[in-house]
Amino acid sequence: MPEKNWMNDPNGPVYYKGYYHLFFQYNPNAPIWGDMHWGHAVSKDLAHWQILPIALFPDQPYDTAGAFSGSITIGDDGTPIIMYTGQGRDGIETQCVAIPSDPSDPLLTSWVKPPYNPVILTPPQGVNPTNFRDDTTAWKINGVWYVAIGAELNGVGAVLVYASTNFKNFSYVGPLWTNKDHGYMWECPDFYPIGNQYVLKYSADPETRDYWTIGSYNTTSHRFTPTSQTVLLDYGKFYASKTFFDPVKNRRILWGWVAEEDTQGPSRGWQSVQSIPRVIDIDRDLDIPTAIPIEELSLLRINPGYSQRNVNLEPNKPLTLPIKGDSLEIMVSFDLKSSDTFGLKVRESADGNTFTSIFFQKNPEFDNTDLPGGDYRDFYYNNETDEKANIAVCYETCQRESQCKAWTYVRKGDPGSLATPRCSLKNSVPGQATNTYCVSGVIGSTVNLDRSVSGTDGDKTIQGGILPMKSSDVSVNFHVFIDRSIIEVFAQNGRARITSRVYPSPLDLGVSLFSASGTMVSSLDVWTMGSSWTSFNKVCRESKLHSIL
Repeated sequence: MPEKNWMNDPNGPVYYKGYYHLFFQYNPNAPIWGDMHWGHAVSKDLAHWQILPIALFPDQPYDTAGAFSGSITIGDDGTPIIMYTGQGRDGIETQCVAIPSDPSDPLLTSWVKPPYNPVILTPPQGVNPTNFRDDTTAWKINGVWYVAIGAELNGVGAVLVYASTNFKNFSYVGPLWTNKDHGYMWECPDFYPIGNQYVLKYSADPETRDYWTIGSYNTTSHRFTPTSQTVLLDYGKFYASKTFFDPVKNRRILWGWVAEEDTQGPSRGWQSVQSIPRVIDIDRDLDIPTAIPIEELSLLRINPGYSQRNVNLEPNKPLTLPIKGDSLEIMVSFDLKSSDTFGLKVRESADGNTFTSIFFQKNPEFDNTDLPGGDYRDFYYNNETDEKANIAVCYETCQRESQCKAWTYVRKGDPGSLATPRCSLKNSVPGQATNTYCVSGVIGSTVNLDRSVSGTDGDKTIQGGILPMKSSDVSVNFHVFIDRSIIEVFAQNGRARITSRVYPSPLDLGVSLFSASGTMVSSLDVWTMGSSWTSFNKVCRESKLHSIL
């Protein structure tokens, strides 16, 4: 994170000559969105980072309104090539490239924009030229490079494919995939193989949620065909994510932009952070993408940590841990029972009135909560008075229908409803929204993060969703990272993720475990975490490039 001002999308992650690079959207002049540059940070180990000078400036007519998001491809001769979106003062978006001034510089501290920019000047027919952006890393097939770009195509979100042999001349191939379900514009697309399958991810605007799906890719027609359900990449505040392939350990690593959710950003002088790096894989049994923290984060642990094994949690008797902090890594595993609610509280005040809870729940029900979207069938009630019985019918109907993942009971009097109560059955689990006319529920197991009493500022909604489970599962594990106002949760080996912002008092440092009906904590490990930031001078000395200072 820069020391001040505004940051958003991660851009162009790449490994080059011994360094990991992460670029990002950056406003160097104010802690609000605008005047987009490419900020730049480097690392030797993905755990310790240093901010470098700005890499790209919006200094050309085609990008004077912003050097927007993009990616880096290592070209045929081994030179990194930035491909990014430039926006002119008229709002028109074009695709541009930049190359290093000195490819021998492992820190990639200086970039130039060739005179042949923009390399893609106009979008294809049906594409809004003000919604045509965010180039992916290119992939190569039979000597031809292909790149995907996010777009609004005929009023719906789409990912488009272009082809080139030289990163100067591009031809339009066609839509990789398009779908009307999520937003009218898909930003920051990402497309990559994991084994013999492909993952397509897009950032849905105006939802500001990241979705991904698994499928197949036809290398002749350049069309993507989903073979699994499209699901949220993260149930929390996580957007505009970007991956790269790490050649050092042969893995795919992802970052995401984590925006603020309080009201103090401009006065604080900085806004937004990047998520911790995550390793992407596919769970072949469940046919879902997974994401877990990179193992290098263990380098930030301050030892000794705190460990316990086989701790019995009594019903409704929280266990307060002796370790406290606002920068912690927590790994905990609970024995799984047939019906239970259990989890942990973090950033807890001494009096127990302020905390954020992270918990597992089976077939949860939420009062005063709507799940807008995903409806496939509604039915109405003749009985308007027996609400408890009506809710039970809604839940039981959803449980019987195989396609039903969630339900919402809408009380009489809802301004958007008819005069009688209704039940809405859903084939997905949408995000939650407060609505006093609604009671909602989810079929199956969920992981949740409750911020209702997390502090004096920020969003108070509950975040969470389905936690995919296997019949062989005998426990539920959480891997949690806390860094002041950010909490990142990885449940069940990365099958579900929640990234959240909370703003409690600096004195709220407690951690406790809880269970509604009692369970065993088979393992618990907690570490205080050190800083991930190193000095610019140290980076330059190690690279023998101190002269750039």
